[in-house]
Amino acid sequence: MTGLLIKEWFLIKKYCRAYLLITVVFLALSCVSDYNLFIVLYPCLLCVMIPITLQSYDERNGWTRYSGTLPYTKGQLVSCKYLTGLLTMLAILLATGIIQTVKMAAGGTFNSERLLVILFAMSILMFFSVSLCLPFIFKFGTEKGRIVYFVIVGLFCAGAVIVSNLFTENPIIKIDLNTLLLCLFLVGCGLYAMSWALSITFYKRREI
Repeated sequence: MTGLLIKEWFLIKKYCRAYLLITVVFLALSCVSDYNLFIVLYPCLLCVMIPITLQSYDERNGWTRYSGTLPYTKGQLVSCKYLTGLLTMLAILLATGIIQTVKMAAGGTFNSERLLVILFAMSILMFFSVSLCLPFIFKFGTEKGRIVYFVIVGLFCAGAVIVSNLFTENPIIKIDLNTLLLCLFLVGCGLYAMSWALSITFYKRREI
């Protein structure tokens, strides 16, 4: 598994430089923006694209077939993508946490609760996006799976707007934000684990 993760790192350095550059730019913009959610959350969407892009290059370069001659199971190949996704998530969360902490401290507005809300919101977006997309990628391939990804992101964003308006326009509907985020985070963790197992099942049944 270590060898597979090293391969992923080399592919990220070679093929995902644009994603890394855009992520750095948006992280820098978050330092000067007034808590613009789009700027803060956009790196999350790029995080989702990295394992999808890596799988796309694996299929295009013939790695998916060549790997059959190596002592790796299909389960390990799938797990490598999910671990790469997790490591990418942790890197973005760590960078965001450091930047937001420095920004708040420098402005004298440090608020641990606000920081946790930002990190939980990012985690939820990444967990749900990756969990819903990767099973389609491993079942149908990256071309069809990429279309599903954009559809899911669109539905997710639309749903977030609808729910936000619902709570704003109906003051009777009240819920503690911290409790909601914690529940969604736990659901996201469970969904990620289920997605992982489902992708392994799909990939084992798929003819390469």
